[in-house]
Amino acid sequence: MELLVDYRWLLDRQEEILRAYLEAAGTLVDTAYEPWRDLVNDIRALSLDSYAIAERLRSLQIRRA
Repeated sequence: MELLVDYRWLLDRQEEILRAYLEAAGTLVDTAYEPWRDLVNDIRALSLDSYAIAERLRSLQIRRA
């Protein structure tokens, strides 16, 4: 029996899931829409390697005082 998975739900919510994961890990992140949209679009376009993705994610962290 083959399991059918509707990935559209995940794709529609990938930004929310990523933010929730980072916050659950104890990292506060900027939740403005535009930086996340740009990051996800760059990842989809395969224009970033893993190091560039990590750097962009670090840049979204909110520094604690």
